Amino acid sequence: MKPKDYLMQIRHAKRRIKEIETEILEIREAMTSLSCWLGSGGSPSSNQEIKSPQEKLMNQLLEHEEMLADEQRHYFGLKRLIVGQIDAVDNDVYRNLLYARYVENKRLEQIAVDLGYSYDHVRRIHGRALCDFGNKYQI
Repeated sequence: MKPKDYLMQIRHAKRRIKEIETEILEIREAMTSLSCWLGSGGSPSSNQEIKSPQEKLMNQLLEHEEMLADEQRHYFGLKRLIVGQIDAVDNDVYRNLLYARYVENKRLEQIAVDLGYSYDHVRRIHGRALCDFGNKYQI
């Protein structure tokens, strides 16, 4: 794995959390819609049929909430590990750049403004910082 891919794991884990949260909202909306539909006299008419779709949605909701908790634990553990590794980088500029890019998810253009460097210079520094990080952790 390249250093950039390693560091981007934080972003991917956070994106997965957002996806699961969206799925949970969709399941809850489906449960609300089903309750409204059934409450307004819609079919099905037997209690057994009514229970089945609601149970399925409730089981999906519980599974997704478990998945969300697992992903959140993974994300925070990964973030703690990577932030610790970035903090151990000796060069202050490299450390600040890697933190801004991979933890704060800033674009290189914004980092250039924040650091007071040209974009091209930040691109060069970014490449060196990735090499330094990769060498330090054999990534």
